[in-house]
Amino acid sequence: MYLDFFGLKEPPFRLNPDLRFLYLSAGHEEALRAIVYGVDQREGLLSMVGEAGTGKTVMLRTAVEWLGPRTRVAFISNFQLNFDDLLQLILMELGVQKDKGGLSKVECLRRLRQFAEAQNAEGGNVVIMVDEAQYLGVEELENLRLLTNIETPARKLLQVVLSGQPELERKLVLPELKQLIDRIVQRCRIRPLKEAEVVAYIGRRLKVGGCEGQLPFTRDSMKVISALSDGIPRKINALCDKAMAEAYDIRSRIVTESLVEKAHESLQSGAEASETDSRPESRFAAEKN
Repeated sequence: MYLDFFGLKEPPFRLNPDLRFLYLSAGHEEALRAIVYGVDQREGLLSMVGEAGTGKTVMLRTAVEWLGPRTRVAFISNFQLNFDDLLQLILMELGVQKDKGGLSKVECLRRLRQFAEAQNAEGGNVVIMVDEAQYLGVEELENLRLLTNIETPARKLLQVVLSGQPELERKLVLPELKQLIDRIVQRCRIRPLKEAEVVAYIGRRLKVGGCEGQLPFTRDSMKVISALSDGIPRKINALCDKAMAEAYDIRSRIVTESLVEKAHESLQSGAEASETDSRPESRFAAEKN
């Protein structure tokens, strides 16, 4: 809607994890390097925690790129799967099997070990990255720990990266997960962006989107964005996109603080309306009408 008006070639604030728009704050880069190092060194178990929208999925996708083709990756976005389904999904992601079949757990584990051994023989590595790992149950987490027992006397043949929201961190102190906790070698935490990082983040996305010359956001408007978004990239994206749409509506090539605040109010109203509509009493009232 506003692309031509602002001289952009593509939307700069889409929510999908497009690595072309990657901005690495100091904290994000530290977490990324820790993951890549831990996988390369075959440390077995690693974890990464951050609030929703802080960029964990982007970090995992970037880690895949940094690790290169010699590391085979099963990227799992967990949707409360049991371990048997999780295991078959891992095999599908690795290309060991084409679709979910009727393989037994024993057979799945045998094939996974064979694959890991073959990769190791060729100088390769295998890593399972589980996004949204906070939804995993205690049994699933413990079984993933056991997968890291696939090893030779010299090295781990299979690495596991658990990525999730703070609920994952709270699970990783449970007494029944003590053996898993003791095995986690790298613990990364992604924190929200600071104000100066928010400014750099917005600039980066606009430049990749095709913006040339002066940015449409003023320094003061970006300061407001930093405060209203709590420095969380997903919120920054939503707020910037809506603010640029508000600016386009009044044909202003400058996104001011007042437009950012108006965009924030609109997003908040929309979120509240969605929450209200999802409540059982709201649906019942709508049906009666």
